[in-house]
Amino acid sequence: MKVPVSEFFAKNQHLLGFDNPRKALLTTVKEAVDNSLDACEEGGILPEVWIHIESVGKDKYKIGVQDNGPGIVKKQIPLIFGKQKMTFCCTNGVKHGKIGKKDCILYNA
Repeated sequence: MKVPVSEFFAKNQHLLGFDNPRKALLTTVKEAVDNSLDACEEGGILPEVWIHIESVGKDKYKIGVQDNGPGIVKKQIPLIFGKQKMTFCCTNGVKHGKIGKKDCILYNA
């Protein structure tokens, strides 16, 4: 049975690291930095990562992450940000969701 990603996300925020504002901020920053480091590693570049977090209201933040990685090829943008998928893995019978930056964007939208 297929469940829309938005429905799954709403029902399982605790599995994905978004069950409270503090954890959501941490998950979002960790995912963005992880993506930056992965991109630099794939490009054979010594990483430089800049992070900006600005409070814009109660439990609301504007987050910016910039790196010196190779960037996203323009024609790949719709494939990366236009599709949504979740993957799961099991460790000792416990399911763990694998999220991405896209999921952080969806949570914070």
